Amino acid sequence: MTVVLSRPYVGQYSNTKIIGKFMGLPLPEFIGPARTGQWRTLYVPDEKPGLYREINFDDGEYRVSPKAPVSEADIREQGGKATGLKAQ
Repeated sequence: MTVVLSRPYVGQYSNTKIIGKFMGLPLPEFIGPARTGQWRTLYVPDEKPGLYREINFDDGEYRVSPKAPVSEADIREQGGKATGLKAQ
């Protein structure tokens, strides 16, 4: 399970909230530029090699986007960067 947490103020763990939970998805390999306030689009590998699914922040939580998968080149063209979480 991948969990996205919000911690609005460093050191105040009582303010931590779960922003998204994803079962059965790999770790995000890329993040995009901030789209909604401070929240960034996350990209996880798709079933098709070389393509990535978007996970967007919407209405207070992260959700898997219904959009078609995108390539790494598309992600980087939009300002996306690798997370360093790529599976070995």
